[in-house]
Amino acid sequence: MPGVPSSRGCCACRKQKKKASSRICDQAKPTCGRCTSRGIPCVGNGVQRWKFHQKNFRDSMQVVTVTETPRPSLSNKTTKVASSFIHILGVEDVRYNIRSFGGQFFLDLPRRVGSSPALDLSVSALVASFNTHLRKHSKVDALAVYGDALEALRMSLANPTQSIGIKIYTIFNIYICQGIIDPEHNEIATHRLMLANLVQDAVSQGRLKEIDSDYMSGICQIILWESMINRKVQLGQWFWEALSTCSKSRPHEYQQGRTFMSLDIGVQAEAASYLREPERYIDQIQSVYDLMQLERPTIRNIVQQYSVAAMASSKIAKVTEIRVIYQIGYAHLLSLGARLNGALRKFNQSSELIKESHEIRDEAIMLASQCGDMRPFGSTFVPKFLKIIWASNSDPYRRQELEALILHYQKDFEGALYLKEAKWIKERFNAIAKGA
Repeated sequence: MPGVPSSRGCCACRKQKKKASSRICDQAKPTCGRCTSRGIPCVGNGVQRWKFHQKNFRDSMQVVTVTETPRPSLSNKTTKVASSFIHILGVEDVRYNIRSFGGQFFLDLPRRVGSSPALDLSVSALVASFNTHLRKHSKVDALAVYGDALEALRMSLANPTQSIGIKIYTIFNIYICQGIIDPEHNEIATHRLMLANLVQDAVSQGRLKEIDSDYMSGICQIILWESMINRKVQLGQWFWEALSTCSKSRPHEYQQGRTFMSLDIGVQAEAASYLREPERYIDQIQSVYDLMQLERPTIRNIVQQYSVAAMASSKIAKVTEIRVIYQIGYAHLLSLGARLNGALRKFNQSSELIKESHEIRDEAIMLASQCGDMRPFGSTFVPKFLKIIWASNSDPYRRQELEALILHYQKDFEGALYLKEAKWIKERFNAIAKGA
C-alpha cells in the first residue's frame, strides 16, 4: 500500500541509506553538488517517489500477500455520472440518439468515467445538454454544468501528467455540448484548434498510443475541417502520422465491401491543402474533383436506396444506422465537391463546371430535405454541409431555397445562427485562398 512520499534526491545520494538523504542531495540541476564533486552521473534528480509497504493478511485458512494496490471502485458520484450517461445511450430514436455525435466513442465513454475530474464533468455536461432537448430540463442548469466542465478542462490542460488521450476525449465532449446548448459561438470556439494542437503534441512527444486508434479517424476529420477555415492549422507530417494509426482500413470499407476513394480522409486532407494555394495546385484540384465526380452518382444512388429502405422499415435500427453513415459520407463529398468546383471556376468559367455546380446544389438540397425526419440530433451534419455549399460560391441558382433550409435547421438549437456562420465561413475560405 502507498505510504508517504519519499525523497526527491538523486539515486546516488539515496544509496547512502541515510534518513537525511534529502539533505545530502541538494537537487541542483542538471547535476547535484555531491555528484558534481565526485564526477559521477546524477540520475533521478528531483523525481517524486512513493514508498509502498507490503501487508500480510492472515485468516484461519491461508495467508494472503498484497503486493499491488487494487484500482479503487467508483464513488457514488462517479457511478451516478456513468449510469446517467448509460441511460441516454439507451435512447435508440434517431432523432435523440446521442451516438449520432460520436458512435463508438460514446459507447466506450462509460468505462472511462472516474479517470479524470475534467472528463467526468464533461460527461455530466453531455447528459445535462441532452436532457434540455429530450426531457426539456433547464438550459440554465445545463449551462452551469457546462461552465464547470470548461473550468475543469482548463486545469486538465495545464496538467502535464494528464494523459493526452483523456484531454482529447474531454475536449470532444465539450465541443459536442457547445453545439447543443451554446451553438452561437461554436464555429469561432477554439476546441477544434485545441484538438489539433494536442494531436501534434502527441506525435512530437511519441505519445500517440495514449489516443485510442478507433477514434483517430473522427478526430482527424474534425482537424481537417478546422484546417479549411483556420490557416493556423497546417496539415503537416504530424497529421499523416496520426492518421496512419487509425484502426480502420483506408479507404473506409462500407457495406458489401464498397470503398470510395473520394470519401477517404487522406484524399480530402490533400484537397484541403491544395485549396490553400489554388493557382499553384490547380491540376491537383482538378484531379481530386474528377474523382469525386466519378464516384458521386454511385454514392447518390446508394443513399437513395437506403433512404427508401429506412422509410419502409423505420423500426429497424440497423437500416437507419447504415443510411446515416452513407448520408454523412455523401454530405462530405458534396461539400468538398462544391469547394473544389468553386476554386476551379475562378480560373475556368466553363459551362460544364457551372452545370456541375448546379447539380451539386440540387443534390445538397435533396439530401437536406430527406433528413428532416432525423431532427434534431440525427441530422446535425446537415447544417454543417449546407453552410459549406452556401459559402463555396455566390451563384444565385436555388440560393434562396438553400438559405431557407439553413434557417429551417437553425431552429433545432436555440441560439444557433447558421446563416451568419455561413457568411463567416465564406470570408474564411476567401482569406485562406488569398494566403491571408
